[in-house]
Amino acid sequence: MLRTAEKPMTAREMMAAVLDGREPRATREQEIDLQSAILSLMRNRSGKLVEVVYPASGTGPVGWRPAVQIEENLLK
Repeated sequence: MLRTAEKPMTAREMMAAVLDGREPRATREQEIDLQSAILSLMRNRSGKLVEVVYPASGTGPVGWRPAVQIEENLLK
């Protein structure tokens, strides 16, 4: 999902994409657990497979995008 995303995604957006259309619906506790696991995964792979994207305003949620986009931007 992150590779095909048009913009960097937050952990909450990734969690919502994973759970979208799943039955039975996840409880709030399950959503929080999944969001925490995704955030941990992203932090562990930061700089290797994914890149942290900070908002221009310097506040708000941190987004993530594939590190491959870094290389593609350098080639342009």
